[in-house]
Amino acid sequence: KTVKQSAPGRMRGAKEKMAVASRTVLVFPTDGKGGISDQLSDVVTDTMRARIGASGKYQTVYFLRSLPTVVRALNESTLTNNEVSHPFDDDAKLKKLMPQTSFDLALTTSVDSYNYDAAKNQVTLLISARLIDFRGAKPVVKAAAENASSAASGGNAREIDLATEVAHNIAEKLITSLLSQ
Repeated sequence: KTVKQSAPGRMRGAKEKMAVASRTVLVFPTDGKGGISDQLSDVVTDTMRARIGASGKYQTVYFLRSLPTVVRALNESTLTNNEVSHPFDDDAKLKKLMPQTSFDLALTTSVDSYNYDAAKNQVTLLISARLIDFRGAKPVVKAAAENASSAASGGNAREIDLATEVAHNIAEKLITSLLSQ
């Protein structure tokens, strides 16, 4: 029997072309305003994490208070329960929290406005995002906000389905904008 071996250069070339993510972004859960906007948190966060990963420039870690470095900081009273809880849009909170996590890039997002027009069956959302680099003496903030609505007439689609679609579209636009700045 003969076994055909692959050309040695073929594998090496493929490995060289694979992009290696150089930095890790700590992605915080999206802050909502209650009601359906809270239900959109996962849609926004998951969309942004997927886009960041697909960029090939970054990896993501989802913030949980159960991260080992955060648990240690809580046990040592370096951080308080309030500092590891919603909302995450407070700069002072992030400035104290980030050094405890061992990450220097943070992504925070929030649903700033949510409106549903029952007569038109239309959802309008305003979502903002900030990508904050904590490497230097002063944090460098890249910010973006996006406002969008579902189709003028949502037909007989459910409110949550319309809201999910709009949130997904806004999240994609926001993260694309932040990564290109």
